[in-house]
Amino acid sequence: MDVVASGSALGMAYNRVRSYPVGSVEYLDMDALDFEEFLWAHGVEDAVVDLLRGYFLRREMVPPAIHETMLRYLRRYMVVGGMPEVVDKFFPERDYLAADEVQRRIYRDYLADIARFSSPDIKIKAEKCYQSIPLQLSKENHKFQYSVVEKKGTARKFESSLDWLLGANMAFAVTNVGFVEYPLKAHALEGNVRLYPNDIGLLMAAYDYGLKKALIEDGDFAEMPGNILLRTAKGGLYEALVAEMLTKAGHRELFFYRNEQGTAEMEFFLENTDGVVPVEVKAGRKASKSLANLLKKEDLPYGYKLASQNVGVQGKQVTLPLYMTFLL
Repeated sequence: MDVVASGSALGMAYNRVRSYPVGSVEYLDMDALDFEEFLWAHGVEDAVVDLLRGYFLRREMVPPAIHETMLRYLRRYMVVGGMPEVVDKFFPERDYLAADEVQRRIYRDYLADIARFSSPDIKIKAEKCYQSIPLQLSKENHKFQYSVVEKKGTARKFESSLDWLLGANMAFAVTNVGFVEYPLKAHALEGNVRLYPNDIGLLMAAYDYGLKKALIEDGDFAEMPGNILLRTAKGGLYEALVAEMLTKAGHRELFFYRNEQGTAEMEFFLENTDGVVPVEVKAGRKASKSLANLLKKEDLPYGYKLASQNVGVQGKQVTLPLYMTFLL
């Protein structure tokens, strides 16, 4: 007979299985709703999504009215996230407070799962690692640092706890590479990672509700927000948003680049049939100096700048609005 096993805790017990029917199991990763599915919940028809896909493929500007609407929907997606129960609570009344209550309960449930499923030597350390993610992303350098988890914290103390979080699919890691060359995995720097939560809404739930309010009211992506908390967190939030959207689009292994001096940085790299493709994330409309310098390499076919701007092409640089990330 066929057996279907499901549950968010399956990944947490991966090291307890005594025997396994190799070759007889098919896997299906179930994520929270991605941005396209959020648009469906919003009542946006497939025809509109197909229009966006057409503008993306042809590299044509999106009509201003549709562009501004999609940016507004993207802000809602950032605040609400993709957890089905949260999305269900948010619509149709668009009740942010009701959605926030469910988010915070799920966040507490995550912490309870750590306590329930992890071994005693990992429990508290894994909780600290998970709760440190918002602070990690608020730093100028978003590299995961154990000293942020705990003063004088070391990899020796916390590395196994970090591995547990990744194995439980409560977060995912993007790895730094020493060289921008294909295959990227061959140049990965072990232990040098950035950590992102599996749902952008749960990341927002780790902050005060005031940050959500500020983000929704942040009418212009390009301007420096007046809210000091949003000003500090904005770059890391958009980076986490893109990381989540890329992962849900099928890019399960992502890489970034930052040299030791901090003078060169690229948020993400994709690998496809064209080769290695750099992806730069901008919360506003600033120039992409890092991307421009990187694209001078002849072996890089093109690169994406994801920002609030409309679609545009300049040489090897393709500018896309942030909401098109799910189409990559």
